[in-house]
Amino acid sequence: MAFSKKIATVTIVTRSYIPFARVLLDSIRKNYPDMSLYVILLDTLNGDCSCGDEVEVIPAVELGIPELDNMLERYTNTEMCVALKPFAVREIFRRSHDEIEGVIYMDSDIYVVSPMEELEEIVNDGVEIVLTPHLSRPSIDGRTSDLTMLKCGAYNMGFAYFANTTSSRAILDWWAHWLVHFCYEDFTAGLFGDQKWMDLLPCFLDNFKILRHDGYNVAYWNIDQRPATRRGAQWFASDVPLRFLHFSCPAIEPEPMFSKNLDRYHAEDIGELSLIVADYARRIVKAGLHEYSALPCGLRRTCLTRIDPRGNRVIALTSRDVRPMSKSVKVLCLMLLFPLACVMQIKSMQPRRTLQKIKAFGKSFLGSALFSPEDSYQWLQRQNAIIRFLTEKPFLLAVYLRRKARSIPALAGDIRKWGLSSIFAFGQECLGTIPVSPRGILVTDARVPHHDMIAADLTTFNLLKDLVSFGYTVTFLPWGAPWPDRYANDLRRLGVILDYVPEQHGSSADYVKKFGHRFSKFYLQPMGLASELVPIIRSVSPKAKIIFHAADICFVREQREAELAHDKKMLKAAAATKKTELDLIRKVDHLVVISDREKEFITAEIGNSTPISSFTCLYSKCVERPQPFENRTGVIFIGVFGHRPNVDAVLWFAKEVWPLVREHAPDMLFHVVGNYAPPEIQELHGKDGIIIEGFVENLDPLLSSVRIAVAPLRYGAGIKGKIGTTMGAGIPNVCTSIATEGMGIHAGEQALVADEPADFAAAVLQLHADPELWKKLSQAGQDLVKNQFSVEAGTRQFEQVLREAGLWIDKEAGDA
Repeated sequence: MAFSKKIATVTIVTRSYIPFARVLLDSIRKNYPDMSLYVILLDTLNGDCSCGDEVEVIPAVELGIPELDNMLERYTNTEMCVALKPFAVREIFRRSHDEIEGVIYMDSDIYVVSPMEELEEIVNDGVEIVLTPHLSRPSIDGRTSDLTMLKCGAYNMGFAYFANTTSSRAILDWWAHWLVHFCYEDFTAGLFGDQKWMDLLPCFLDNFKILRHDGYNVAYWNIDQRPATRRGAQWFASDVPLRFLHFSCPAIEPEPMFSKNLDRYHAEDIGELSLIVADYARRIVKAGLHEYSALPCGLRRTCLTRIDPRGNRVIALTSRDVRPMSKSVKVLCLMLLFPLACVMQIKSMQPRRTLQKIKAFGKSFLGSALFSPEDSYQWLQRQNAIIRFLTEKPFLLAVYLRRKARSIPALAGDIRKWGLSSIFAFGQECLGTIPVSPRGILVTDARVPHHDMIAADLTTFNLLKDLVSFGYTVTFLPWGAPWPDRYANDLRRLGVILDYVPEQHGSSADYVKKFGHRFSKFYLQPMGLASELVPIIRSVSPKAKIIFHAADICFVREQREAELAHDKKMLKAAAATKKTELDLIRKVDHLVVISDREKEFITAEIGNSTPISSFTCLYSKCVERPQPFENRTGVIFIGVFGHRPNVDAVLWFAKEVWPLVREHAPDMLFHVVGNYAPPEIQELHGKDGIIIEGFVENLDPLLSSVRIAVAPLRYGAGIKGKIGTTMGAGIPNVCTSIATEGMGIHAGEQALVADEPADFAAAVLQLHADPELWKKLSQAGQDLVKNQFSVEAGTRQFEQVLREAGLWIDKEAGDA
């Protein structure tokens, strides 16, 4: 039997894996001489990228993926290759003008042994999608257990078939949609590259087939269930014909090994299968392993700025790659590392006893070579240029000798074959050391932005969105954890990297200590976290540019609260906050405040010692046609109650102002919207027409039904998101003078302003009853939001902030 339809096969590789693609496609050609073969190249077409006669090589840039550049910055090479699968299949359908009726995808480290007769029969019967399971029977005590498969997914997506049908293409579109932003290998987030998504396939499609034949996808995860044996010239797996092997990270040299993912697949462990493994290794070497294996991915401007969610990828690499060294190799390593050890000793010298000095020197000397090269290299990267010039290259040469060459003759041969620059690059990659990218920026905040709950978080969310659109590779580091998955996923959809795992990385400060050297730009908020991180950043990345974004000036807010309460202890605490805040501002490279009024406060204290930008960053939404006056009634207050000024504002309004309003308008209702309401706020519910709404996920119905908004703040600082939200919805405001501070609001023009209870109540009653005044303020408020506080205005102002801070990216030059 053969395929009765026109079928093609595709694989995806970087240039370094071209030898694997050549061997795969050659094995397919032997069994299917007339099949169309394609390679998607996640790389540039430099040098010889051919993969066999009549094999079409398609650069990934021709797949038409708008987010490709962003994906390249966020994904490892492996994640990137698997993310391209649905795009690759769709491209082949497109290029063939739908003449190809089905596409088989195969990973490049697959080797076809015999014709896939079972697949031929299924495809000829009209099945739209074919997948193979990792396991075809339970594996409670197997080498790869059922528990592992729950993490990795039911099906191995190193092999899959997709028919050129409407239903199959819809599945490819759905898969592609998710893989753009969610193709991480991150068990903590329930992700495993492209693979886990296909567990949902049975929910979406009827006409698919799970091919449970034991001869397909024989790999390290099922080899104990499917032992390979030879009978004459034919190979079998578990007594059925062997169709293809999936080597999945094979070791080629110095000892061929079926897979490096588990340490039990040496020749003596796999019986007759070792014959195929050895033959496969010879073919890979012959196909150009030595010429291609060290080639970097030419599509990346720099190495990745993201952190592997599983932690330091070096741990896995070193645990399986390090072999025992001969004495001569050890001696050479120690000689190469002697300059670095001397520098480390001199830099760390303090008045100590002689024995302590000897121990410290021995640890730095031997430890650099044999125990902690990653830490030593990170330390080296933070030293001055002279020290790096004298010690870095010998250090990397020692690392290469230790990790790759393992013998002096092999080192000499590799230097002749690839040159020293490639050797040094490999040493850096071994250590997991990622050069600083001009497009990489680390942004911090108190939490993963709850952008539908908290105005300040909406600002952070839009800042992150803008940074991505401006061309930055954005890594976000929250101060607090845990966080709801839906908010983390919203960030990932933007293209923001959220790799911080508290259980794995420790505190946010620990994260910066370990990975901060990989960033040249930091955008920090709030004050507490920024104060903690700035000294660490100056230590691990001395040349980094640090921006501190002050959502409000904390000491001003605290001082006003203390004066209102006539509390000396609070005044003392405010003074301490002032010292901390001003010290922080003096240490950063640029300060962002959210109004000119805040800028005046800081300039009065520190002069021009730190450059300051004003950024009225509310990102408020404007309603095109708000409901008219006559369709509205009642009053609304919006604010998160984790912020003390909001608690005080509602209590003051409810006790001092609202009774005066109800005397003249007994049917009027007061809606209080905001999460984290304390008991004293919740107790107001149902009293005198007060409705404590709590958190409201969709504010639109309320914003289209209430007539006026109030902002009765008696202390605080910064600009007020509650005013931007309600004015943008066309709702006029009654505010205190503190609430309008820094917002460009003039009493009687954009809002009514009053500070005494009787005056505030009178303003509420007047605005609630006067349609002409209401219309005037509604229009003026919307105009103010559009010009100064809207999403468009925020993006425009943020661009100006980055220009003033010297961080604007010239996209044509590819640098910042």
